Amino acid sequence: MLAFLFCSVVPDLIKTHNVDVIETNHVVSVTRNKDGTWSVSRHISQLIFWELKSDGEFRVRDWRMLKDTARPTFDHKKKMWLCRWFDRGVAVREVLAPAHLETYTIIDPEVADRQDLPVHRRRKFGD
Repeated sequence: MLAFLFCSVVPDLIKTHNVDVIETNHVVSVTRNKDGTWSVSRHISQLIFWELKSDGEFRVRDWRMLKDTARPTFDHKKKMWLCRWFDRGVAVREVLAPAHLETYTIIDPEVADRQDLPVHRRRKFGD
């Protein structure tokens, strides 16, 4: 009986979302040192969840700081990239995507995307 109760409640606690690309992004700065060498400093690491819109452009659906979640892993059964985290004590969020990329940029792509799609118009995971 306890197993039946557990199985019927747990699926409601997992909220699954699908996106087109999960990006592991590191925002960095590059500095030239006095001796001619270069230094790279990482400022933030984040996961950006991208959707391909009908106009053919990718737009940010949502994002999370990497420290708040685990790195995406490839689920061989589903043949998808998977990212999971415990979201504000409400549920486990699970995001699936067919593609993953890791980038190092000097601008924050999530912030840059706000110019084309303001945050209040995004279809965030908590909505």
